[in-house]
Amino acid sequence: MARRFKKVSIWLIGGALLLIFFIFNPFKIKLLESVQSSYIFSFLEPFQRAFIEGQRFADGIFSGARFRQEAAKLQERIEKMTYDNTRLGALERENEELRKILQYAKDKESPKSLAKIFRSGTIFSSDFIINKGRRDNVAVDDFVVSPGGALVGRVTQVLEASAKVMIITDSRFRIAAISQSASANDLTAMRPEGIIEGSHGTSLKLKFIPQSDKIAAGDIIATRPKADNPTLIFPIGTIRRIETSARDLFQEASVDPLVRFFDFDTVMVY
Repeated sequence: MARRFKKVSIWLIGGALLLIFFIFNPFKIKLLESVQSSYIFSFLEPFQRAFIEGQRFADGIFSGARFRQEAAKLQERIEKMTYDNTRLGALERENEELRKILQYAKDKESPKSLAKIFRSGTIFSSDFIINKGRRDNVAVDDFVVSPGGALVGRVTQVLEASAKVMIITDSRFRIAAISQSASANDLTAMRPEGIIEGSHGTSLKLKFIPQSDKIAAGDIIATRPKADNPTLIFPIGTIRRIETSARDLFQEASVDPLVRFFDFDTVMVY
């Protein structure tokens, strides 16, 4: 009996020690804490996710509104700067054109009028409109000249306050031409050579040049609008190449115009 009681006591003491060890074991405590925290996290996770998504949605609304407002202000500033730069560029261009006109007309006959091109059409247009007309003494067949003095075209129609100008590259355009060697210096030394005609709206043809006259690529082609004023000469273009042979009765040449029709807004009328 005593032996049996002793065995039971040993088992009880051992069980108590194991229980104490299990309760106060740090590994077991951490295990319980991790289990508890995982259950708590699993329970709170949907609420936390909903809160985060709601916060992101609210931030998106407010930040999107701020972004659109700032973008609108920035666009307004860009448009204003673009307008100011365009206006400044137009004023600088106009001043440069007026300086060229004053320099050109200083030692030559003054033009009838200065005119603005206010409708140029497209690059394929063969005419344009100027804002001067009959009341400004503009007449049909008047010469229209660029700020630098190169021939642009001739007036073909006149109204009270405007006129239509045919450009020199129009296939209907024809005018007497004179030429000068590229090595010559005196424009007044030019003499009649032939007829200049528009070609396909993009270039010029010099025709009816006697074979006895010497012309070459690079020569300047011009016209003299008034016989009584030999110093008034309007350059037209430069010879690109000679296109006929010595067996032909006349020579012909392709001519590149000096003016670029969309590089200026002010013209002189003679």
